[in-house]
Amino acid sequence: MKTMQIKDLFQVTSGNKLDFGKMATTENGVAFVSRSSRNNGVVGYIEKIGNVSPFESGLITVSLGGTYVLSSFVQPTEFYTAQNVAVLRPLVEMSIQEKLFYCMCISANRFRYSAFGREANRTLKYLEVPTREEIPEWVSSATIPDYSHIKKVTHSANSILIQFLMGSLGFVSYLILNTLNLWCTRIQRLKKVV
Repeated sequence: MKTMQIKDLFQVTSGNKLDFGKMATTENGVAFVSRSSRNNGVVGYIEKIGNVSPFESGLITVSLGGTYVLSSFVQPTEFYTAQNVAVLRPLVEMSIQEKLFYCMCISANRFRYSAFGREANRTLKYLEVPTREEIPEWVSSATIPDYSHIKKVTHSANSILIQFLMGSLGFVSYLILNTLNLWCTRIQRLKKVV
């Protein structure tokens, strides 16, 4: 399999390095991405900061340290980040399926690091991932359904669905479901604002 370094596929930048505890929170604000492995790394929503532009939607965030180092997510809305979160901007146009595939590839390198020990802040851009030509065909043909009409997925129904997907379709499906679930929540919030 041909591989290449992350830096040859993405512009790797540091996030905003903000402290969530010092931010003014609001239910309908800008997503705040931390090193969490849940909810696409989003720990809450904050008011826009006048002199700091949020990152645009569609970029990948990567946790550079902590218990879930290299947790990687495609952000469906604009966002700010905490410390130790990298932002990856594709150097060429990529579909959401390709971005989710690279999130999975990045997260699969977690074994190279240890929680609160060796972190990825200096080495992320040098991680080897498959070239775009090596992406399996099923990735580009995967259909990502539009669940924006669903108001809320209950926890128990979500758990059953996750168990089914993990057993039947694997980790990529779980990543797609996790991202779709977050997108539905954010779309509903945006509808409330408008």
